[in-house]
Amino acid sequence: MRPIFCLITLLLALGAFARSADPTLAKLIPRAMPEAVVRDTPWGAAVDGLQCRLLLLPRYVVGEPIWAEVEVKNVSAVERLVPRIFTIYFPKFATLTITGPKGTTLPLENHGEMPLLPRMIQPLAPGATARLVLPDVGQFFSAWNPVTRRMETPFDTIGAYTATYTLTLPPLPSRLLESTTYDSKGNHTENYQEYTPEQQAAAWHGTVLSAPTHFTVDTPTAKDLTVHEWGVFTCFPDMQYANANRKAEWGALPPVFYHQFPTQRLRWIPSAWDKPVIDFFTPHDSLRCQVSVDFGVGYPVVWWPCAADPVDRGGYSEQAAPTFHKLRWDLTLGTHLPHELLNNWEHNGWRPATLYPLPATSWPTQARVPSAALVTADGSTVERSAPWVSGQVETERFLYYDGLVPAPEYLHCTAEDAKSVTLTSAAAFPLAPLFVVDRRGAGVRFARVDALAPGATRKIVPTAVADAKWPVTGMTEVGEALRTAGLFPEEADALLKIWQDGLFTRPGVTVFYLLPQTEYDRLLPLTIAPKPPKLVRVGIAVHPNCETEPALTALAQALIAQLADADEKTRLAAASRLTDLGPVAIRLLREALKTHVAPELQARYQQVLDAVDVSTYFTPPHPAAAAGG
Repeated sequence: MRPIFCLITLLLALGAFARSADPTLAKLIPRAMPEAVVRDTPWGAAVDGLQCRLLLLPRYVVGEPIWAEVEVKNVSAVERLVPRIFTIYFPKFATLTITGPKGTTLPLENHGEMPLLPRMIQPLAPGATARLVLPDVGQFFSAWNPVTRRMETPFDTIGAYTATYTLTLPPLPSRLLESTTYDSKGNHTENYQEYTPEQQAAAWHGTVLSAPTHFTVDTPTAKDLTVHEWGVFTCFPDMQYANANRKAEWGALPPVFYHQFPTQRLRWIPSAWDKPVIDFFTPHDSLRCQVSVDFGVGYPVVWWPCAADPVDRGGYSEQAAPTFHKLRWDLTLGTHLPHELLNNWEHNGWRPATLYPLPATSWPTQARVPSAALVTADGSTVERSAPWVSGQVETERFLYYDGLVPAPEYLHCTAEDAKSVTLTSAAAFPLAPLFVVDRRGAGVRFARVDALAPGATRKIVPTAVADAKWPVTGMTEVGEALRTAGLFPEEADALLKIWQDGLFTRPGVTVFYLLPQTEYDRLLPLTIAPKPPKLVRVGIAVHPNCETEPALTALAQALIAQLADADEKTRLAAASRLTDLGPVAIRLLREALKTHVAPELQARYQQVLDAVDVSTYFTPPHPAAAAGG
C-alpha cells in the first residue's frame, strides 16, 4: 500500500514556493535551515537562467530524520514559468542521488510516472526562489521490512554521505490535460489548458543540478540523547510477584491507557513493576527511537502511549487472546512530527507535537517533566470490531509501563519492638541508601542507613521527627539520594510527589532503598535504539508493613473483624488498611471466606480481595511462573 500513499502524497503535496506564498504552510512549524548552512551551501551551475542547490545539515545522528531543502532560483532578468518543484518519488522529473560511506549509491524508490498538470505550472519572478521541504529524505530510500513491520533506512550506517539533486523538465507543450468530466451516460470529455507560444517560450526546460552537498551520520552522544528511568518495586514477603498490590491503581488509570489485564486494550491494526517512567532528553526536534522491555516470566499490565507490539490484528477472539511478556514502542522524540506519523498528506512538512489531554487529577500529569522531550506514538481509538482506520496521535512527556515481575527476596524484618526494627539483608548487593519510616502509633520516626551489606543484620532505631517537619524532612533526604543516583532534580521531585503517600505517610513500618542499576536491568531488560550513551535507571524497592509476621497477622485479624463493624467509616478504614497489608491480608481473607458468615460480610471480604489480588489475571499462568521460575 505504500506506493498508493506515495502517489497521494505527490498529488496533494507537490512541494511549494517560498513558505510565505503557500497558505497551507501556516499549519506547519516554522523550521529554518541554520544561517550558516544557507550561507555556506553553494549553488549549482546556472542553466538557461535557473540554478539549484540542496541544503542539508552538516551532521545528523542515527534515528534523526535527514531533513533537507531544495531551492531553485531564477537568476535571469525575466519571469519564467516553472513547475512546482517535484518530490523525488518520480525520477522522470527529479532525482536525489546519495552516495554512502562505502562509496555505493543508495537505491532510490521509483513510484512510476507522473504527468505534467496545469496546476503545477507557476510563474517564478526574476530573483525569486522556489523551495521544496523534504522533512525526511530517508522515506525515499527506506524499505518496508515485513518481519519487523517497520521502515528500515540506510541512514543507520555511520559515516560520510554526498548528495546531489537533479531537476529535469520537458518543454511546455501547447496544451496540458486539466481534468476529465463525465455525463450521466458515462461519456467523458477531456478538458485542456491551452498555452500560447509566448507562454511556451517563457517556460523553462532542461536539466539543472545542485552542487554536491556533504553530511555525516553519527552515533548519538550524551548531548544528543540521554535517557532516565525511575520505577518503584513493591515487595511483600511470600508474594509471587512484585507490585501485586497495584490492581486498584491500574483500574483507576485513564481509560485511554493500554493494558493486557483484565481485558486487552491494544492498538488495533486490521489484518495484518510500579510506575516505571522513562524520560528522554534531546536537543533534536525530531528523533526516532525504538524501545523494548522484557518482563521475563512476569507480565506487563498497563502502558502509555501506544506500543507498536503487541497489537490487535483481529486474528483472535477475546477469550483466546494470547498472554505476552514483552512490549515494544516505535517513538518520535521532539517537537516536530513528520506528516506520515499524523496520517496527514496535506503537505510534505512538519506538524507540532501536542500533549495528549489527560485528566488533570491523574498522577501521569504530575510525571510530566517540562525539560523532557515530547514522546509521540501512533495509537488507536478503538479496541475491537473497529473501522478500518483507527489511528490517533498520542504525545506524552514520558514513556510509561507497569506490570508484575517475580518478587525478589531482598530484605526481611527479623525482630521488632516499640522503637526499633531489626532488618536482615537477603540481597547479593548492598542496600544503599536505606530508609525507614516508622508510623506505628502517633507521630513519625525516620532513619537513613548509608548501606546494609549483603547478609548483614542491623537493629535500626529511627529518630522522632516533628509533625510540622514531616514529610519534608524525609523527602529532602530521599531527594538527595535520587539526584546522586542520576535523576535530574525535577524528576526526583515528580517521583516524590507521586509516591509521597506510599513512602512517607502510610501506617506501620515502611522500608525502602535504591537498587543498583544492574539489578534493575536484570529484573526488566531494556533495549533502546539508537542506544543512548547515557542511560540512568533508578529503582526503589519498597517494603510496606515491614514488621514481623506475627505482628502483621494480629493486625490483619483485627482489621478483618472491623469489616463487621456497624460504623461505615470504621469499615472503610479497615478495608483500606487491609488493601495495603499485602499477602497476609489476602491469605486471611481467603480463609475467612470459607467460614459460615453472612453474605453481606462475605461480599466485603471479596471486595477487598478484588482490589489487590491479581492472581485472577493469570489463567492459566505462564509455565515458568507456575513452576516457580
